[in-house]
Amino acid sequence: MEILPVAPEKLSLEELRSFRQFYDFIQMKDMTAPATVTAAYRAFRFLYFYGAILLHERRYASLNRCWDDLRARFSRFPAFEDGVFLESWIFIDFPLDLTGRTVLDEFAAFCSSIPEAQAELGSFIENARRSRLGLHQEIISTGRTTKYRELITGKVTSTLRSVPEYEHGEIFLGRIIASGSDRFLLGDPKCFPPTKLDSLTSMV
Repeated sequence: MEILPVAPEKLSLEELRSFRQFYDFIQMKDMTAPATVTAAYRAFRFLYFYGAILLHERRYASLNRCWDDLRARFSRFPAFEDGVFLESWIFIDFPLDLTGRTVLDEFAAFCSSIPEAQAELGSFIENARRSRLGLHQEIISTGRTTKYRELITGKVTSTLRSVPEYEHGEIFLGRIIASGSDRFLLGDPKCFPPTKLDSLTSMV
């Protein structure tokens, strides 16, 4: 899929090597998951690449300041090294200006001009727009599914079990996103034991 058409003859060897690395990155060979989950992560990696271009071009000063500040604060902690948790908030939720426009909105506008990109990534873009970071408490699990109750809204959502091990009632700070007929926690959520429920609810 030609989401970022370029003229290869105009690229340096290092740039060609970077594009090769990106191509390998979006082939998802490092992931074993249901097709719906793999498709969402593949789409997120395209969004990540687009966001990285905006950062490199310094197109939005607010985006670079946000990126530099959050990475400086949190990237030294192993819990934030999954490449999704911080980055999904920056690219999906962070407002670039007073209009509230996000990197996801810029990415959607870019994809709208490329039929192949719109066909492959359009549903992810809409699902990402409807998602947000939230505090979700596990209420019941099976080997394949996990049902969560969001602490702020009380909304109950049934998801694919994307976190293999946790205790009953554990609380997750994460983003539940839809893909096809499935829903799952995107990235590596941050976890709190059930004993922290009162402390967490008092802060929101």
